[in-house]
Amino acid sequence: MEKKNKTSFIFKYLIFVFLLFCITGLAIYLTINYLDKIESSEAEKEIVSDKVETSKSLSSAKDAKYGIQAYDETYNTNSLKVTTTMDVNGKIVDRDYLIDKPSALYTEYVQIDGLRDKTLQSTINEKLKQTAYNLKDSKNFVSSSVMANFSNVLSVNISVYNSQYEKVGLETLNFDLTTGNEISFEDVFVSSAPLNTYLANGLYEALAWHESENEEYEETHDMNNYDTSEYEEKFLMIADNYKKMKDNLKFSITSSCVYVYDLMDNRMIPKNLTEENNCITINFLDNIEEVAIYKRYLTENEIYDDNTLGTKDIIVLSPNIEIEDYSKILNYGKMNDNIFLEEVVSGDFATIKDTSTIFSYVQNLSDKNKETLAKRDLEGKALFFERSYNVAEEDEFYSVNIITQETTCSSEYFKELAFKDYIKMKTGPTADASLLMFDDYMKDDYPNLQIAKYKNEEMYVSKSGTFLGNSREEAMQKLQ
Repeated sequence: MEKKNKTSFIFKYLIFVFLLFCITGLAIYLTINYLDKIESSEAEKEIVSDKVETSKSLSSAKDAKYGIQAYDETYNTNSLKVTTTMDVNGKIVDRDYLIDKPSALYTEYVQIDGLRDKTLQSTINEKLKQTAYNLKDSKNFVSSSVMANFSNVLSVNISVYNSQYEKVGLETLNFDLTTGNEISFEDVFVSSAPLNTYLANGLYEALAWHESENEEYEETHDMNNYDTSEYEEKFLMIADNYKKMKDNLKFSITSSCVYVYDLMDNRMIPKNLTEENNCITINFLDNIEEVAIYKRYLTENEIYDDNTLGTKDIIVLSPNIEIEDYSKILNYGKMNDNIFLEEVVSGDFATIKDTSTIFSYVQNLSDKNKETLAKRDLEGKALFFERSYNVAEEDEFYSVNIITQETTCSSEYFKELAFKDYIKMKTGPTADASLLMFDDYMKDDYPNLQIAKYKNEEMYVSKSGTFLGNSREEAMQKLQ
């Protein structure tokens, strides 16, 4: 009996030890799994936190006043003269030099002129110049480009290319022109903006562009129905990379978006990831209340020598279509509560010996057009009137190609959402920044806008500024 009890005790003891071992093993497994989840979900928590933050009232942010409140708000370009200087082996040259020596390894840098504080201006210029020279070596050339020059903000990309014109390096500089301090990525937005969510959305768009084989997507560029489930792990990678790199983040600012560089790696886009395509775009259009770059650095103090320079009252988020040597704005903005007018003269101005005559002639045409529009009866509708004058100089006269497009909508729509659609058409993947230029598929996307008139005409003007006719033959006959 005693032996039986002893055997029973040993059996129960072994069962107890076995159960204890199983419970201990399970506890260890659950603990390790829990710790792994905590570590792997850290980035995810940041994204979730961002999404929760988005749902809060923006009025809780101390800098909410800098956010855009309406799509028809406007901005001004800076009253600066911006030039680029090209250095080939210590010799300053112009771009025509590259026509004869296209393989020259040059160093190009941006310089500004027009700040009232000349010490500040000199400091910024030295930074722009020295950064370009620091990137130069004997095998590559350096090119600089201005990405943003508005609202007291200057953004410049300094890119390095090899002899095959492949981008192999990049530096970005973003200045607050009131102080000369460099702008942080966070300061582009109000403090409550969900930055990790923006980056995840930007990665999604980049992946869709790189990997999509969907013919409908290729045609419409509509990613609303694109499956993102396979990208969720990559979204967490982006948030983690941003956390590690945020203090030294490379980014550039434009009027419609911000480009963020070097956050993607080969885990995200394993095929052919280069400096050229390692870029995430954060579009401002759907997050205007969080976009602070237009107002954060405005000041009542005069910081420019001549505040009349620069283009005034450009619709926020739309691209600045005035480019030195290629385009010049004649009229821009709301004429009244029912008419928006945009007129631009464009061409290769550097090839025109004396631009004053043809510019004066075109400006006169533009002024007359504005007078005509002011008297026009729109019968209760609203109008987007856009016209470009493309000018060129020939041996005996100037040619002017005039493209006019009129787009109408209801007055109610004009006051509410018309400018959101206007910006979408200006900044979309197939947009022409100088004109609305509807395509067939766009009509379905913008049913509230209707093309009322599209016109393409030619005009010829003498070197003295007199009208010669609407055809080359007519112009030649009058000059004989």
